[in-house]
Amino acid sequence: MTSPDQTPPGPAEEPTPAVSGTAPTPPLDGSELPEGYNRPSPSEAPTGSADYAWDGAGSDDTTTTLPAFGSEAPTHEMPPAPPAYTGSPAPWSGASPDAPPAPGAYPPASADQVPDGYPGSPAAFSPAAGAQQSAAPAPAPSVDLAAVGVKATALGISNPLPALAVAGATWVGGLVAAVITLVLLSIVGAVLGGSGMSSSPLPSELEDVSAGAGTLFAAPFQLLALAGLGSFGARMEVPLIGNASLSLRFIPLLATLALVLLPYFGARLVVRRRGPARILGIAVEALLAGFVVALLVTLGALIFAVSVPLEDMVTLRLHAAGADSFFGTWLIVGVAYAIGQILASRGPSRHGRFTDLLAGVRLAILHAVVFSAVVFAGMWIWAIIQSIREGDGVMLAIVGLPLLALAFLGQFIASACGLGMLGSLVASGGLGSFGLGGTGVGATQYASIFSAPWWVWLLVLLAGLVVLVLMSAIWGAGRTIVPGDLTAKIISWAALPAVYFAGAIALAILAHVGFTASAEGEGTVGGSLGLAPWVPFLALLVGGAVEGLSRLVSPLVGGMVPAVAERLVRGRADAAAPVSGAPSVLSPTGAASSAALTGAAAPAAMQTGSADAQTGSAASASGPAPAAAPVPLGGASQREPMTKEAKRRLLLILGLLGAAVALVIAAIVAIVVMSSTIFSPKHEVESYLDAVTAGDYGTAAQIAQPNAPNANRVLLTDGVGAKTEKRITSYTIDDVEVSEDTAIVTATLDQDGQRTQRTFTVDRAGNRFLVFPEWKLGEVEYTSLSFYVPQGVEKVTVNGVEVEVAKLETTSDEMGYAVAALPVLPGTYAFSGPALGEYIEAEPVSTTVAADGAVADSSGGYVYLNYIINDAGQKKVQEDVNAKIDECAATGQPEPSGCPLDAYAYNATSGTWTVTSYPVVTLQQGEEGSYYLSTDSNGAATFSYTYDSFGTPTPMTMEDSISVTGTVTYDDKGELVIEYSDY
Repeated sequence: MTSPDQTPPGPAEEPTPAVSGTAPTPPLDGSELPEGYNRPSPSEAPTGSADYAWDGAGSDDTTTTLPAFGSEAPTHEMPPAPPAYTGSPAPWSGASPDAPPAPGAYPPASADQVPDGYPGSPAAFSPAAGAQQSAAPAPAPSVDLAAVGVKATALGISNPLPALAVAGATWVGGLVAAVITLVLLSIVGAVLGGSGMSSSPLPSELEDVSAGAGTLFAAPFQLLALAGLGSFGARMEVPLIGNASLSLRFIPLLATLALVLLPYFGARLVVRRRGPARILGIAVEALLAGFVVALLVTLGALIFAVSVPLEDMVTLRLHAAGADSFFGTWLIVGVAYAIGQILASRGPSRHGRFTDLLAGVRLAILHAVVFSAVVFAGMWIWAIIQSIREGDGVMLAIVGLPLLALAFLGQFIASACGLGMLGSLVASGGLGSFGLGGTGVGATQYASIFSAPWWVWLLVLLAGLVVLVLMSAIWGAGRTIVPGDLTAKIISWAALPAVYFAGAIALAILAHVGFTASAEGEGTVGGSLGLAPWVPFLALLVGGAVEGLSRLVSPLVGGMVPAVAERLVRGRADAAAPVSGAPSVLSPTGAASSAALTGAAAPAAMQTGSADAQTGSAASASGPAPAAAPVPLGGASQREPMTKEAKRRLLLILGLLGAAVALVIAAIVAIVVMSSTIFSPKHEVESYLDAVTAGDYGTAAQIAQPNAPNANRVLLTDGVGAKTEKRITSYTIDDVEVSEDTAIVTATLDQDGQRTQRTFTVDRAGNRFLVFPEWKLGEVEYTSLSFYVPQGVEKVTVNGVEVEVAKLETTSDEMGYAVAALPVLPGTYAFSGPALGEYIEAEPVSTTVAADGAVADSSGGYVYLNYIINDAGQKKVQEDVNAKIDECAATGQPEPSGCPLDAYAYNATSGTWTVTSYPVVTLQQGEEGSYYLSTDSNGAATFSYTYDSFGTPTPMTMEDSISVTGTVTYDDKGELVIEYSDY
């Protein structure tokens, strides 16, 4: 019906057809509407406008508010029109079948089957014009191809070209992401090479192949196949053995993100340009796009496989093509494309009760990214500080670490989040009957955040708690729920834990790195690294904690959460959605209008002068009561301004919390710095070596206790050390390796221009001041000198310092001499004993100990003090020999007993000895404390006597050569004792 002031146009004045995105004007008389339109009764149709509900695909429960005849056509978006029947023989050409039909798209069939306002319908709702249209002859039947297109269009299957274009863009984008990953890895390798840390474990054949241009070109294709859940495999044919294979599996996140995001956003772009499709069309396009990308990825990896000739008749083929990469890529791309189409077709406000599920996915991603970024920032800063302190690897820490984390972004995020949720990393490996006669062995190791130093896990837990509170505040901000909807309430509690649970499963897939090797007839060997299987259940608890905490935090923070944070989680439509008391654009039937789906209902109504928007039209009042509008989860507007008192209280609380966190962080940093310097194993070794280089051997012996009796540590004193020559003068710490409660410190020692590397073991000995670790230097390998203790000697001199030796703990050697083991530090030791009286003195002896503990001279570590008769003693012995001869000569006997004088005088009983010269004697050292006495040149003496020759006394003389032998010893007082040989 028409208003009285509206005049229908004449036959030549046909109404302007609606443009794409607007609805055609349905008839207002009693003619039949197309399937999907419901005509209200004349009593329900308001004057000046008419509302019709369209139940077509992609627009469930949507009401179209149409203007009255002659009014300006509305400009807001409308749901798609019913399937268009075209007269063109090419049903796939032109506009999308789901878009509103263009002028002339309907054939001149029965007028009551065509919506009014379309060409071929009764012009201007005129009965005469309608009769003329009904009388028009029908066109000739379409060809078979057109019939197929019509049937496909009726089923919701659209033009496949957009899906194919998205598939191609996804494949190209994935290759670009793979190239970016390889470039990042190449830069990291260059930085490692510049730091002197790069070493290739590959055989020379593989090194040559990996550096070739063909391998560089093929690498992106292999990496893209890995991104599609494939495995990088090496297949080799070995003569006499058979086939052998090796496979490596991990997910390069950048390339995988390309396989997810490009089809997702590509599908949304297709919907915006073409309009929404039915569920069958979405499924067909998703399957087609996923299949094309999977085919391209798998063929690319297979075609660009790398062949490596190892030896004669042995070839290694490297590629990541396989059923896993094909179906994995198909699944990833197809699901992403389908989700993109569904979400774009329905619009954010159409998800209703399930809005929290979509927002939960965004929050889970935001939570993982923020927490991983905080963890990486801490790691990065600490690595830079450590590299600057050690003066090595600064460029690696500044540039290499971020690039490495970006190249292995998926593994880093998954590991950081898994450990941050108090989960564990699991490393497992095993041999499955590989040369074991049918048996298998395996091992599994677990590592949690508590395996790290205490300050590391404390900071990680603190960061996790702060991020958890932040995510709770964002999750509660701008959140709405339909009052009285039990299902929505249940979903509001269960959505986030479920999303976190599913997200942890995705993280487990990202974190997994595994390898397997097999040989025909021999067995398999493999290993893997990934998250523990209980991590998803921990994520479930974390999601529940965020949900519960959000209901406590949201009322406190109110409108403090930035709108951009809300939009990141809730999306634009949800963040801008009305809250308590906001009007909802509803049709008389109670369903949300098409304009409400786009979030632009109110502006569109104001621009077109719609009575519904400006005055609250009678159409709204005449239908059923609209559904209850969503309200904030707490029941009150979360955007209400805070009072000054509330703001001051909140700022005070936040300030106190910030100060407490700052104090905790400052305390942790101070403890960590002091633990890594003053209370570190490196510092313990430095303290010891500082004492050694300074000659404080007593201090060094207190730091590193030698394995020797205290009585024998006579050379480990500051006095001896200060006078020791060729001791260690400087050192450098090369490396510190800490494993649980034991540290191995490597240092280079400088001794007399020679550099020697030594290792020191440092053991954990508890804590100092409760929080600082206490380290004790383990047993240091001291060199032991075998010192022969002189008999009767109480003190000796070492390096000019008197050392008591009378109380040394000794053992007896095979000759019965007393030997004491004296621990010493590197250096030269000069020994000398005290003089024994006027004639006996010790001969000096020295030995040198090198920095590596070896004795650097021919002594072999044996120190024997050789006491000798000095020159005065030699003279004394000569005088004693001369006196002995004089004593013998004074007897007047030709052969005095025990004397070196001997004269053959027949029948002579007495006479006179005249010594003309004394023998010159020498001493040769014999056993300990004794000398052999011998004659170097003989002396001479004359014996004069009177011979009785038949009663006549006759004077006679006899010549004698004098030589002396015997031994010379000395007593405790140093007095010489000569024992002459028997004559």
